[in-house]
Amino acid sequence: MICHIMGQRLFLGQMRLGLLLSSTNATTYWQKRAGILDKRQTRHVYTTITKSDRPVYGLFIANKLDPNTADAFYKARYWHDWKTTPTPTPVVALETKQIVSLIHRMRSQPLTVANIKELLNSILELQDNCEDGPSWYKSYSGLYETWSASPGDV
Repeated sequence: MICHIMGQRLFLGQMRLGLLLSSTNATTYWQKRAGILDKRQTRHVYTTITKSDRPVYGLFIANKLDPNTADAFYKARYWHDWKTTPTPTPVVALETKQIVSLIHRMRSQPLTVANIKELLNSILELQDNCEDGPSWYKSYSGLYETWSASPGDV
């Protein structure tokens, strides 16, 4: 697993999944500047994708998300330049309370990389059924809450 926290990489074991983590304690001022954080996150995911032979996912964590942040990560992609096709940059944004529920689940039932990968893929697949980021966030928040409260897989 590759954890990427605000520009720092942490390698954990031989897991076959790249996960980039970014977090913010966004205040109203920072939420207004959410585009800066979102662009930086997709760029980090893109850079890791180009250097990795593993699936890569971005995980953006904030105390409270606003609809613009959810929309920025909806079907996110990174344009390297004007000549190339954009690269999808899969990023899921979660609120701190959702991460806390993940930690509680991990205490009661160990999770595998396959469990996390299945969850992230299920969340990302919901984009095909949603018209924008806020509706996608509402949809995957429900899926996430059900998943974090259940002992089984997605």
